[in-house]
Order: sequence, then C-alpha cells, then structure tokens
Amino acid sequence: MLISVLSSLIVSSPGSAQNNADIENIFNWAENNFAQFFPNHQMTLNAEPWHYRFYPSTGIYIGARDEQIFVLGGPFGNNEPRFIITVPDLLAQIGRDSGVPACRNPVDGFTAIQNDHVVNITSNGQCFSRAMIISGV
Repeated sequence: MLISVLSSLIVSSPGSAQNNADIENIFNWAENNFAQFFPNHQMTLNAEPWHYRFYPSTGIYIGARDEQIFVLGGPFGNNEPRFIITVPDLLAQIGRDSGVPACRNPVDGFTAIQNDHVVNITSNGQCFSRAMIISGV
C-alpha cells in the first residue's frame, strides 16, 4: 500500500524536477550576485514544504515554498521569513540558466545550467582559452 501511494505521488508530480532545478538556479544566482548575504556555496536542504540554504557566516537563510522566494536572518530579521518575489517572476528577470555555483564572472556568450550535480555549459560558438577554463573566468 505504501509503495503504491509513493509511486502515485512521484508519477503525479512531473513538474517538481523542473521546479527543483529552477530553485537551484535561483539560489545559485543569489550566491553569485549577492555574496555579501549568501557567501560560500551551500547545499540545498529540504524540510517540507521548504527548500532552503543556510549561510552560517551571515546567519541568513534563503528559502523557497509554494513558488515563492523568502529570506530570513541578518538584516532581513529573525521573526519570520520575508517574502521577496515569486519563482516565475524572478526567473523572468534572470533567466533559467543564471545560477551555477562559483561562476561569478562568466565571459560573454557563456551559459551554464545546473541540475543537481550536472552542469551543461555552452559557449555560443566561442572558444575559451585554457587559462580561462583553469581560472574559472
């Protein structure tokens, strides 16, 4: 009985994998663009209904729930999570391929999309020098 319930949940939620990838991209984008709040790449944790990351050095959380992004801690306050923006609205502004950990300064034409531990990189037909690849620039 338990196995059939679990399998029906997995089958009935085909959008969840894309949603998780979108959340990962948003969290990575936040790390890349707001390092003062979200330094040092952290792993995403889950505590239903939340997906979140915690940054011990700043005491700040970034979280997603019900297609919404929230922050908590530091200058955002510790009383309750503060709503920032919806996932679709933020993705419309930043795109779906804007958040690969540690890619703070990609070169023009470089796009990278991360889904869990797989990163797909395209160069828009450009070549990268060996030095650029080694340094991560």
